[in-house]
Amino acid sequence: SALEAANNTVILGAGVSRDVHLGHILLARLSSGTVEVVNITATQYLHESYELMKAKSEQLAASDGDNSALEVLQRVKPLHELLQPLVGKVSNGLSKMGKIVGGETLP
Repeated sequence: SALEAANNTVILGAGVSRDVHLGHILLARLSSGTVEVVNITATQYLHESYELMKAKSEQLAASDGDNSALEVLQRVKPLHELLQPLVGKVSNGLSKMGKIVGGETLP
């Protein structure tokens, strides 16, 4: 018997590769003639990291109003605000250099 996938596609065969470098790879041959490849190891890692992030966010939501981390993050200026004066100085310096070595500078 065959397994049915989405859109009335039937899985005709499947195999698993245990390559040391690639991880566990599932190969499935479909009735449409295509072969689907799924990296099971990567999928497992993604699922585990999702579950960890979900647990952390639930833990943060259940915290008793401790917003100290949020307050620290709000006090830190965004990177573009920190870099703007420096970029202005560099731009101003480069424009002055253009005047020194420009075509109108006398020898």
